[in-house]
Amino acid sequence: MSDVRDSFWWEELAPGEEQLVDNEEWPAGETARFLRDHTRIEVEARVVWARDGEEWVRGHVTRWVRPVVLVELHDARRHRVWLPAGDVRRVTGREPDDGSSGGS
Repeated sequence: MSDVRDSFWWEELAPGEEQLVDNEEWPAGETARFLRDHTRIEVEARVVWARDGEEWVRGHVTRWVRPVVLVELHDARRHRVWLPAGDVRRVTGREPDDGSSGGS
C-alpha cells in the first residue's frame, strides 16, 4: 500500500499552498445543494493534486450521491472535495494503540 498523508485542515496554509484537485467531480445538476451531512465515515481518498500529483489522503466522507462522494480531507491544501466514489476507500482498522491512552 502507498503512503497515506494525514494532516489536518486547520493547519496554516502557506501562500499558494491550496491546490486544485484534477480528479474533482461534482454531482449532477443542483443535487449537492440539497444534501445533508451523514455520519462521518473514515476513508482514504485518491487525490490528484494539480501541482503535487497523485496521493492517498486520509479524510471523512460526509455526503454522497452516486457516483460521487464529498470528502473532508485531512490536508491543508484542500479542506473538502467531491471525488468519484471509485477514488475513495473505507478505513476498516485503526492504528495499534501505543498504550498512552490510559486504558487498562
